[in-house]
Amino acid sequence: MAQPKMVYSLTAFVIVIYAIVFLRSTPPALEKPLNSHVASWTIDESGLSAGPAVIHAQLGDQLQLYIQATITDELQLSGYGTTLQLGPQSPRQFDLVLNVSGHFEFKLRNRQYVIAVLEVSSLKE
Repeated sequence: MAQPKMVYSLTAFVIVIYAIVFLRSTPPALEKPLNSHVASWTIDESGLSAGPAVIHAQLGDQLQLYIQATITDELQLSGYGTTLQLGPQSPRQFDLVLNVSGHFEFKLRNRQYVIAVLEVSSLKE
């Protein structure tokens, strides 16, 4: 009589493993970005001296910015809570998957001015 109980247990185990392996969805953070946007910026005392002042992207895209600065400041991306310390010592990289749609500003915190904007549209727009 122990065999039917073991068969039921083994069947249940196989169903659980199948569900875990084949039916689970990929977490959003691990999904492949839709498109990749790569840009280079040069930032000096006057703000953005080279590179795009407006970046258009879609929800789920990846943004990569390579930044060379001649000033020391902190670059903030509103709405994403992301900051990057800038300085003349070395180039910096800003890399993130765009998971919030809307209009966002890149701002130099110490100088209190916006140097560029990011427009992220939802997939339905």
